[in-house]
Amino acid sequence: MERGLPYLRQMKSPPSLALVLGMIGFVGLRWVVAAHREVSRFVVAGTGYANPLQVPKFLYVFPHTDGYDGEFYWRMATSPWHLTTATSLGVQLSSTYRLNRITYPFLAWLGAGGRASLVSWSLIIVNLLALFVLAQCAITIARRNQRSSWWGLSVLLVPGLVGALSRDLAEIVSVTLLMTGFLAARDRRWWLSGLLLGAGVLTREALLVPVLAFGFVHFWQAVRSRTLRNAEHLTWALPVLLLTAWQLVLHSQLHQFPLLSAGGGNVGVPFVGVLGSVRGWFAIHTVHHLGELAVIGLQLLAFVALTVIAWRRRPQRAAEVAAFVAATALVVCETKAGWIWPFDLRYGVDTMVLAWFFLLETPAGDGSLRRAQVWVLPAVIATLALRIIVI
Repeated sequence: MERGLPYLRQMKSPPSLALVLGMIGFVGLRWVVAAHREVSRFVVAGTGYANPLQVPKFLYVFPHTDGYDGEFYWRMATSPWHLTTATSLGVQLSSTYRLNRITYPFLAWLGAGGRASLVSWSLIIVNLLALFVLAQCAITIARRNQRSSWWGLSVLLVPGLVGALSRDLAEIVSVTLLMTGFLAARDRRWWLSGLLLGAGVLTREALLVPVLAFGFVHFWQAVRSRTLRNAEHLTWALPVLLLTAWQLVLHSQLHQFPLLSAGGGNVGVPFVGVLGSVRGWFAIHTVHHLGELAVIGLQLLAFVALTVIAWRRRPQRAAEVAAFVAATALVVCETKAGWIWPFDLRYGVDTMVLAWFFLLETPAGDGSLRRAQVWVLPAVIATLALRIIVI
């Protein structure tokens, strides 16, 4: 096994160059067509949480809508030390729960050099860099398994990654931190693994579930082999410690723990959320609505097909399989609120990315990877086309 993380050594390879051109091309087309050359439209700020009379001139606010989650990341990225839900630069947070997700906006704040006027660009650039790192990791895994480097780009065939890039969402950063954390654990770099997974949990708190599943299996294996003092337990202990520390920081400002402020919660009985929302999907019959509904159908089909194919070809690394199961469980247990209109199936990002990494490790003669592409590619093409046209 190679020591360290050699996942960025092939940056000048044809697949890497094609990836860069593809990402820039997609962002450019969306900027011109859907965003009308106004980069802050990627944020999708709405009058529900952004006051058009108070926001700076470099933030576009869509009228008669609550907007989307990107506006909250923009708000935190422009003032990451403003740890309340109160209005800042004309935008307020919908709840204290948003403050759990600090890594992505903090990176965007760093990328913008602390200048609010550049945050709309830095949110996109951070996502592009994270997407590039994720692809480099997949390319390396493909090479290690005697596959063409081009197969590594298959990890990008996840609709939620397209959606996250389109609306300044945190899923790209969080899943990249998750995968690099797992790969660091493979190389037995436990401190690095724990820090990466901890940063991932502070990007999207739901990541704690697959991380704990991953760590539990490591712990159980250590119990069986009587190596409880092994440093590998940092993979789950550091994320828990970092999350706890951040909760204490927030509590000192808010006098409450935001992690406990989700009200009814984000998970429930398996499949009830999606089944309870299906009827509402067909309530509107405009051409635009029906077009998006068709894309949602393709995305759901791609998710199910990819999950089944990957499960049948899962690797022998029990900890990663446990994380895969935990991530899948979160998707099927998502409450109705999350399924009312599932934007590019963003809840399935972790499961689908893990699935592609599993498939990249199948023997070169195995046709599972090709079959998965046949099922998933139409959904991703439709998602790309939709996001170029529609904000």
